[in-house]
Amino acid sequence: MSNLEQSSQHQADRYRPFASSIAVLPLKFRPAAASGIRMRVHVATTGPEPGNWLIDVDENVCRVFPGSIASPDARLYTDSEIGHSILTGGLSVGEALASRLLDYDGDTDALRRFGACFRLGDAP
Repeated sequence: MSNLEQSSQHQADRYRPFASSIAVLPLKFRPAAASGIRMRVHVATTGPEPGNWLIDVDENVCRVFPGSIASPDARLYTDSEIGHSILTGGLSVGEALASRLLDYDGDTDALRRFGACFRLGDAP
């Protein structure tokens, strides 16, 4: 990638922080914590970056796709700025749920297991 292309990508990332942070979620995936987990989670955001994403965890593999599917295993709803803060470790999932900044449709225990599959922020 040329310097001009890198600069353009950096500018795009500055204006789409949620999209950038969810795109790198597979790099924060911990396969050892995902044994036996097969989940497809739809993430719907409002705010500066409205949209839909699908996080697909199949034991030792995590993928993120734009859009969603008709019948995911769970759905998460939040503002894109809150979502970015969660993905980068500025706000925990528990705090966001307790503060009603994140809504979740699905099995709460499954959400905990799903969330444990990722290293968010500076968490080891």
